[in-house]
Amino acid sequence: MVGPGIFQRSPPRFCRRHLANGLAQRQGETAISRSSGIRAIFEGFLGLMSRIDLDVVNSAAKGHVVFAERIDRFHMKNGKKFDLPVNGVFELRDGKIVLFSDYFNLADWEKQSGMPPG
Repeated sequence: MVGPGIFQRSPPRFCRRHLANGLAQRQGETAISRSSGIRAIFEGFLGLMSRIDLDVVNSAAKGHVVFAERIDRFHMKNGKKFDLPVNGVFELRDGKIVLFSDYFNLADWEKQSGMPPG
């Protein structure tokens, strides 16, 4: 499990430590570049959550690419809780993430969260 609060403690610090000026893309959305843009996504998204737990079910790596099958467990500030299966793909360079993409069922996200994906 990637513990609760990995992002909540400090999205700016997380981005400085773990993200290079690369690209981030969630399924169905336009790619976001630069760590400041990626940080803005995290900060906006996390503003709706009181907690997110990322349970890694399986992972595999080849070279600088990592695949992580996860169950993301969301605890929204409005009290709603739900689980979402996610497959994340990360590309690493010099110990930092330069590209990441998350793949999940958009209809499932909308149904459980009550929010559109973007």
